Amino acid sequence: MHFTTLAAGAYHTCGLDADGKFHWFGSNGDSQNNLPDLTFTAIAAGAYHTCGLDADGQAQCWGNDDYGQTRAPSGVFTAITAGKAHACVLDTNGLAHCFGDDNQSQTKAPVDEIFTAISAGVDYNCGIRAGDRIAICWGEQAQNLWR
Repeated sequence: MHFTTLAAGAYHTCGLDADGKFHWFGSNGDSQNNLPDLTFTAIAAGAYHTCGLDADGQAQCWGNDDYGQTRAPSGVFTAITAGKAHACVLDTNGLAHCFGDDNQSQTKAPVDEIFTAISAGVDYNCGIRAGDRIAICWGEQAQNLWR
C-alpha cells in the first residue's frame, strides 16, 4: 500500500492513498475508523476521533464525541488538525476555527490572526502566522511554548 499522508491517534493510525481513499490500522473502539464513504484530501487523528477534509473542502469528523470534537463547523477549509479531544480547521481566509474540549482554552483560536498552517497538541494548538511566519500558540501552557 502506498500512502500520501498518515495521522496517528491514541490507538489508531490512518492514511490516505494516492486516490484519496482512507485506510486505518489499530483500535476502532470509539468508531474512530468508521468514516463516511468519501474521498479525502487531508486527515487528522485525535486520541479517539478522526477528522478529514473531503474533496469539497468540507470538514468531516467521526469517533468519540464526548466533547463535541466530531461536530465540525460548516464551510470550506484548507487544513485540519486534531488534538486529544478537540480539532481545528483553517478556512480559505486563513482563520482558525477550533471545536471540542475547551478545558484549557484550546478551542479559543485568536480571532485576528491569519495562519498558513496549524497543528494540534494534546490540549493546545499552534499556527504559523501569515506574513512573518511566527508561531502563535493557544491552549494549555501556550505561554510556555516557543514563540
